[in-house]
Amino acid sequence: MNDISAFMLAETKRAYEGLDDESLAILKAHFPNDPIRQRAIDEVLQARGHPSIVCPQCGMRSYNPHDIAERYCGACHEFHSEMRR
Repeated sequence: MNDISAFMLAETKRAYEGLDDESLAILKAHFPNDPIRQRAIDEVLQARGHPSIVCPQCGMRSYNPHDIAERYCGACHEFHSEMRR
Protein backbone atom coordinates (compact mmCIF):
# COMPACT_ATOMS: atom_id res chain seq x y z
CA MET A 1 0.00 0.00 0.00
CA ASN A 2 1.45 3.36 -0.96
CA ASP A 3 1.52 6.42 1.30
CA ILE A 4 -1.56 8.03 -0.27
CA SER A 5 -3.63 4.87 0.09
CA ALA A 6 -2.48 4.42 3.68
CA PHE A 7 -3.45 8.03 4.46
CA MET A 8 -6.85 7.62 2.79
CA LEU A 9 -7.46 4.39 4.73
CA ALA A 10 -6.54 6.01 8.05
CA GLU A 11 -8.77 9.03 7.40
CA THR A 12 -11.70 6.93 6.20
CA LYS A 13 -11.37 4.61 9.17
CA ARG A 14 -11.28 7.60 11.55
CA ALA A 15 -14.47 8.97 9.97
CA TYR A 16 -16.24 5.61 10.20
CA GLU A 17 -15.35 4.88 13.83
CA GLY A 18 -18.20 7.12 15.01
CA LEU A 19 -20.84 5.36 12.90
CA ASP A 20 -23.13 2.63 14.21
CA ASP A 21 -23.03 -0.89 12.80
CA GLU A 22 -26.16 -0.41 10.69
CA SER A 23 -24.69 2.66 8.97
CA LEU A 24 -21.48 0.76 8.29
CA ALA A 25 -23.46 -2.11 6.75
CA ILE A 26 -25.27 0.34 4.46
CA LEU A 27 -21.97 1.92 3.38
CA LYS A 28 -20.43 -1.51 2.77
CA ALA A 29 -23.35 -2.48 0.53
CA HIS A 30 -23.36 0.81 -1.40
CA PHE A 31 -19.64 0.91 -2.20
CA PRO A 32 -18.70 -2.68 -3.12
CA ASN A 33 -16.00 -1.58 -5.59
CA ASP A 34 -14.19 0.85 -3.29
CA PRO A 35 -11.36 -1.09 -1.62
CA ILE A 36 -10.41 1.75 0.73
CA ARG A 37 -13.95 2.07 2.12
CA GLN A 38 -14.37 -1.71 2.30
CA ARG A 39 -11.12 -2.16 4.22
CA ALA A 40 -11.87 0.76 6.57
CA ILE A 41 -15.29 -0.71 7.40
CA ASP A 42 -13.77 -4.16 7.92
CA GLU A 43 -11.13 -2.79 10.27
CA VAL A 44 -13.68 -0.82 12.32
CA LEU A 45 -15.96 -3.85 12.65
CA GLN A 46 -13.03 -6.13 13.51
CA ALA A 47 -11.92 -3.69 16.22
CA ARG A 48 -15.44 -3.90 17.67
CA GLY A 49 -15.07 -7.68 17.89
CA HIS A 50 -17.62 -8.63 15.23
CA PRO A 51 -17.27 -12.17 13.87
CA SER A 52 -16.72 -12.45 10.14
CA ILE A 53 -16.04 -14.90 7.35
CA VAL A 54 -13.79 -14.47 4.30
CA CYS A 55 -14.64 -16.04 0.96
CA PRO A 56 -11.86 -18.38 -0.18
CA GLN A 57 -12.63 -17.58 -3.80
CA CYS A 58 -12.96 -13.77 -4.01
CA GLY A 59 -11.62 -12.66 -0.62
CA MET A 60 -14.71 -10.66 0.35
CA ARG A 61 -15.30 -10.40 4.10
CA SER A 62 -18.86 -10.71 5.41
CA TYR A 63 -20.20 -9.86 8.84
CA ASN A 64 -23.67 -11.19 8.05
CA PRO A 65 -24.57 -13.84 10.66
CA HIS A 66 -26.42 -15.91 8.03
CA ASP A 67 -23.37 -15.89 5.71
CA ILE A 68 -21.19 -17.01 8.61
CA ALA A 69 -23.57 -19.78 9.70
CA GLU A 70 -24.13 -21.06 6.15
CA ARG A 71 -20.54 -20.36 4.96
CA TYR A 72 -21.95 -18.36 2.04
CA CYS A 73 -20.46 -15.59 -0.12
CA GLY A 74 -22.91 -12.90 -1.18
CA ALA A 75 -20.51 -11.60 -3.83
CA CYS A 76 -20.00 -14.99 -5.52
CA HIS A 77 -23.55 -16.18 -4.73
CA GLU A 78 -22.15 -19.57 -3.73
CA PHE A 79 -21.69 -21.65 -0.64
CA HIS A 80 -18.02 -22.19 0.20
CA SER A 81 -18.44 -25.98 0.02
CA GLU A 82 -19.71 -25.73 -3.57
CA MET A 83 -16.95 -23.46 -4.89
CA ARG A 84 -14.53 -24.67 -7.52
CA ARG A 85 -11.00 -24.02 -6.30
